[in-house]
Amino acid sequence: MILVLASLLEACTHSAISPQIVAPELPGNWYAEVNKGAVESGWITQFGDDNLLSLINEAFANNYVLKQQAAELRAAQQQVIISGAPLYPALDIGLTQTRNRLVTAGSSQHVSTASVELGLNWELNLWGKLSDTRRQAVLSFKARQAAFEQAELELAADIIGGWYDVLTARQLTELFEERLKNLEHNLTIIEFGYRQGITQALDVYLARNEVEQERARLAQQKQRHLELVNRLQFLLGQYPNGQLKTTTVLPVIVERLDAGLPSDLLKNRPSIQAAWFDLLAADAQLAVAHKARFPSLRLTGNLGDNGDTINKLLDGGPLAWSLLAGLSQPIFAGGQLAAREQQAKEELVQREQQYLEKVYSALLEVENSLNQQQTLNKRYHSFLKAQENAITAQRLAFEQYQRGLIPYTSVLESQRRAFDAQSTVLDLRNQLLQNRIDLNVALGGTITSGTE
Repeated sequence: MILVLASLLEACTHSAISPQIVAPELPGNWYAEVNKGAVESGWITQFGDDNLLSLINEAFANNYVLKQQAAELRAAQQQVIISGAPLYPALDIGLTQTRNRLVTAGSSQHVSTASVELGLNWELNLWGKLSDTRRQAVLSFKARQAAFEQAELELAADIIGGWYDVLTARQLTELFEERLKNLEHNLTIIEFGYRQGITQALDVYLARNEVEQERARLAQQKQRHLELVNRLQFLLGQYPNGQLKTTTVLPVIVERLDAGLPSDLLKNRPSIQAAWFDLLAADAQLAVAHKARFPSLRLTGNLGDNGDTINKLLDGGPLAWSLLAGLSQPIFAGGQLAAREQQAKEELVQREQQYLEKVYSALLEVENSLNQQQTLNKRYHSFLKAQENAITAQRLAFEQYQRGLIPYTSVLESQRRAFDAQSTVLDLRNQLLQNRIDLNVALGGTITSGTE
């Protein structure tokens, strides 16, 4: 009997998670060119902007979605307490007072009775089923903790990304305003030349058309800037009134990011940790479903006293008591217990694949971000040169037009190319910053040095 019991207990503690899930095959290094140093702790300092930390702290305190997730986390913490309660005896106390009127042979009398009873109910943790139930709740809580850390990380990334979107929109608005000012200046010169008989009427209409189109584009750009400010304010938990002061310009980050090793993602990235704890919780649930088919041992007991009135209870007289131990074994439940165990097995397989999906999707994000970083750097430096050339060409084109060497359409083309180059440089600078944000999130680096 002891040997059978020992073998059953050993079977109960065996994990059903596949070995290839516990240790998935990962490459020894990233395929993209990258620094091999450890993933940086406190990556917010990479941007050199003191405003970012205060914005992130404000979002952590006021963001509506994060507050919901914090409440869910606290509820999961209470579930740990609930699931652990059956490990201990349950005690109940009952106190009753009754008064009845009895009628016999034409007479009546009133009879009062009072009773107090202390009840005990306890299921022994014979196979570890109750421990596994609590273990499942603890692991689910840890999964929610890791998911909350991931939510904080993604919210911080949204705040930083939104901040740089606002800065980009503001600088683009300033570029539009400068371009409109130049076009209006050119229009003044062309109209003056037309009155002097130097320029043609076609040039005047072309210049006027370009000014009006630029005014329309400027209005659209201001609307875009307003919407981005409102979105950032919403993430911060503020009223979206479009009032947000921004005086800084987009930074340029040229240092390469230390990306560590692919295997570091398993311990660094909260979303992967959450999937792993969910997998362990599913494994514990399978153990619970399996042990539900085993016998259960319950102890019940009662201790009480009776009397005429409540104040005569527990007056030193003998107490009535009972103690009962019962062993129950499921025999037939219409296949319910076996089906629940099989259901738990399938849910475990599902969690295994979800865990692998999280691991390899994270690897995909990092590889794509690393490759994109290299591509964006090349494009950015090329467009810096293109911007310099286009601005010079624009100035020369207008000078040559005033000398009558080229038509005004050539001036318009040079102006368009100069503007496109300048706006592209701003956009690429923002893309480089967004890429750096995405890469830090993908690698699972902590926001600040004090974050665990």
